[in-house]
Amino acid sequence: MRRNIIVLTLTFLLVLGGLVSAGAADYPDKTITFVAWASAGGGSDRFNQAVKHSVDENNLTDVPVVTICKPGGGGAMGMSYVMSQPADGYNVLKVTTNLVLTPLTKNIPYDYENFIPIARMAIEPEVLYAKSGTGLDTIQEFTKYAASNNVIAGMYGTGTQNHIALLALADEMGIDVKYVPFKGGGEAIASLLGGHVDIAVSEPSEVAGQVEAGKLKPVLVFSKERIQSYPDTPTFKEVFDSNVEVMQFRGYVVKEGTPPEVVEYLRDLFEDAYNGDELQEYMAQNNMEPAFLRGDEFFSFVKDQVIMYDKFLKNIGLID
Repeated sequence: MRRNIIVLTLTFLLVLGGLVSAGAADYPDKTITFVAWASAGGGSDRFNQAVKHSVDENNLTDVPVVTICKPGGGGAMGMSYVMSQPADGYNVLKVTTNLVLTPLTKNIPYDYENFIPIARMAIEPEVLYAKSGTGLDTIQEFTKYAASNNVIAGMYGTGTQNHIALLALADEMGIDVKYVPFKGGGEAIASLLGGHVDIAVSEPSEVAGQVEAGKLKPVLVFSKERIQSYPDTPTFKEVFDSNVEVMQFRGYVVKEGTPPEVVEYLRDLFEDAYNGDELQEYMAQNNMEPAFLRGDEFFSFVKDQVIMYDKFLKNIGLID
């Protein structure tokens, strides 16, 4: 009787293994969803749609690709959503620097080690923006204003790279800032344009249209070197002689446990999308730096980011 049970158990496991392998071998056979963890209309959502457009225009897969937004918690809602789905490669999470910062600053059950890296696609430094015509168009004007006024700053989330940039600014200038977090970068910029906050931190891609239209002015770039998009805008290094750099990276991951064959398929898919003329044109038009890293190279970069931000956040007392 015991032998029969063992035989039946082994048979079941072999059949189950065969089904799993067959499922992975058939991938993809249904819609693939690219999940952005910020609000509709923001940089993450628009970049997500640009990648989908490259996939569609270059016929890179035979199944439909859709994009959705799961905003909230500095990326925590997006992480939770993807972790609640099967590890089958049909939900691909579009990630930013919050993959590093949110686990460091919030009590959430996930960090980058709960995911498998697909690819990093682009990077861009954070930038301090003011609404045109408010007398805060330059760092000198802002410094004078901050010396005698309470500064209200808009940002995406708490503990995000937007927040970190503002904390670094306040620390260097010795000023008090009221931080107003929003669910997405698009909402923060809308608040700035509406006159509800004095300044906001964002990435160049999020505000390319508003800057081009003359509605927003870049005041300070949180980098060591000036960027091609804003050659006349000073850097954090120039103004404060500081080596602090705050950047946004944009990439994709899947839930841990996703079959290796599926992971490699997705890595090929995103590399091909990255090389498509459509996505290269989008990045150029939106002031992004193309910066492809495939698979483990992406997470090697992420590990370095974790070390850097952990040290900085502890130095300013935001985390223990």
